Amino acid sequence: MQEPTYPQHICTTLTPEPGNNQQRIQQAIDRCPAGQAVKLIATNGQNTFLSGPLTMRSGIWLWVDKGAVLVASANPADYDKGNGICGTLRNQKGQCQPFIHIDNVQGGGLVGEGTIDGRGNQVMEGKTETWWQLARRAQK
Repeated sequence: MQEPTYPQHICTTLTPEPGNNQQRIQQAIDRCPAGQAVKLIATNGQNTFLSGPLTMRSGIWLWVDKGAVLVASANPADYDKGNGICGTLRNQKGQCQPFIHIDNVQGGGLVGEGTIDGRGNQVMEGKTETWWQLARRAQK
């Protein structure tokens, strides 16, 4: 397997905005031509991109630049697949979307010297435990 290289062309450069940036980032990914990148950059002291689940497309790169931080939403409802049980221990697997979904994708990927923080150690919004604590309980 070959180590990825940085994409040569950037279709969109995004800077952080207050609140959830999921829709902006996903729209940029969806509109970007194959072989190009959506680049997340820090600017004016702002570096955090809060987001819910993102779905990658073939040939598209998500470039988290040095100093930029892509942070997962702590709200289980953002990841729910429509049954209202993401973030619970109901006996149904697969009820949550992943933070970054890469499935049946050819080319592209994730690059950059920035940070992707899934925040598994943070208390879920509206809950009393973290994602990691929920996962530990599920193992029992």
